[in-house]
Amino acid sequence: MAPAHSKLSPSSSKRWLTCQASVGFLDALRKTKKIPKDDSSVFSDEGTTAHDYCSNVLEAYLALKQVPESFRPHVAEWVSICHALECEFGHGKPIIEGKVPLFYFPQDHGTVDFATWGPEGLHIRDFKYGVGVYVDAVENTQLAIYAQSLIKWLEDQLVFFEPETPVTIGIHQPRFRGEEKLRVWETTVGELEVFCAGIKETAEHIMKTHWQDLPFAPSVDACQFCKKKKAK
Repeated sequence: MAPAHSKLSPSSSKRWLTCQASVGFLDALRKTKKIPKDDSSVFSDEGTTAHDYCSNVLEAYLALKQVPESFRPHVAEWVSICHALECEFGHGKPIIEGKVPLFYFPQDHGTVDFATWGPEGLHIRDFKYGVGVYVDAVENTQLAIYAQSLIKWLEDQLVFFEPETPVTIGIHQPRFRGEEKLRVWETTVGELEVFCAGIKETAEHIMKTHWQDLPFAPSVDACQFCKKKKAK
């Protein structure tokens, strides 16, 4: 039986795109209770809280001055970035923490932190609250999945883009030291589709293949956040 589709999340795509067997292997470990089903941590909970403040301020449910002081400067930076994009490129209401069907498995969803679009192109930004691990935007598979999924969802809403339409995919990581806080990958709708074709092919192969018939491919990127490290 093929692995459950929910295990092919965009956030873990760096792992499953290279170490394909890890999806079913980790699922098997969870079923035998060798690794916990609850993957939360102090750091992930903190990130979730920061995202909540960001979205609530953007949606005007919360004033910036109501955000706790420890989060406030980072939330303020994020809100400023999103407002600038909306003012310059926005065409209608932007997407804020919006769920879109994954282009390789529409029954499952991914969450877009912020997106706006118009005649000048499509612009997606992702908020990363982590401190210790630098996250690059260029050819970032998680964000490519979000962008391609959003494009497909917009097409279902009868919003269409030409292949040469610009797409910018940005990561704002306000607490990481020593690098630019905002990194942007500039591409086009056509180039993004080509990049994502391999993602779709791999995802479909994993879903229809028993995990023991798939390859393990340990690497720094694939193993960095693998839950196998929590195995008993």
